[in-house]
Amino acid sequence: MPLFEVETENHIVITWAEDGDAASAVVGDAYPQEHVMRLTKRPRDTWVISKFALGIAGKMDPCQHGPRLPVQGRGRQGPRDPPVYARNGF
Repeated sequence: MPLFEVETENHIVITWAEDGDAASAVVGDAYPQEHVMRLTKRPRDTWVISKFALGIAGKMDPCQHGPRLPVQGRGRQGPRDPPVYARNGF
């Protein structure tokens, strides 16, 4: 199954799909308020992003220096519990 890169106003989604229409449908289901701005069928079954594009330079460990992101769906939290955070979503 081909790998597609689908860009909207706020997201870049990487997904496997049978064709471009199916890839657009995946994004439409996840982000119905956004429009597909770019859809690219990747030439291989791999997706790579440049560390330079992410602002990572030198020997910095992105897992230790990435943004603190809220973790969703990991365990139970009560309404008064402080939010759980992870580096880079892991």
